Amino acid sequence: MPDPQWTLPEAAFVLDQPLDAIKRDVNRRPLKPEASGPAKRAVRCVGLTDLVYLDMVATYRHTLTPSALDDLYVAVIKESPQSASVSVGPLIVQLKRHRTNVAQRLKALEAVDRAIEIKHGAPVVRGTDIEVHRLAALSAGGATDEEILEDYPSLSLAKIKAATAYARAHPKSGRPYPATSAKRAMQGADLGGLEPFMRPRG
Repeated sequence: MPDPQWTLPEAAFVLDQPLDAIKRDVNRRPLKPEASGPAKRAVRCVGLTDLVYLDMVATYRHTLTPSALDDLYVAVIKESPQSASVSVGPLIVQLKRHRTNVAQRLKALEAVDRAIEIKHGAPVVRGTDIEVHRLAALSAGGATDEEILEDYPSLSLAKIKAATAYARAHPKSGRPYPATSAKRAMQGADLGGLEPFMRPRG
């Protein structure tokens, strides 16, 4: 059975780091991410040891030299899963702490994934037809949780949080959703120019 792999956006979520930072570390460090998926749409993926190492890089990037960070990777991949620490020169790194941190965040990712289901090829909030990336676009566009709940009263605050977290770990490809709901766009639109075409009241 192949070892689990995570995409770079998933790694960014697990490590609670910006995606650009993860991409930079993967490109600069000695990691060798695997390509997953069809050839034309293959994405880079990292394994569990890579996640633990990237968590270490975030902690020690200002303490160790680039060469020492590379040596740290070699040391990490040589250690057994039971090892509590690893040495790089005079520095002793608590390997167990980073493994625990990654394991806890992986559980958070699993919880987010369970809150979402796929319908007609698109991720939606479980038990609804509300698309995850539509909610994430509204949140990124400045809509508050209360405003989103007003537009989608069947949701809960927890479901909105799960949707935005899922969208972070699984970004939408292609054209993004509008950052404003149709309802709020109509509320904020200047409809004065339509008055000549509107039926008079009374």
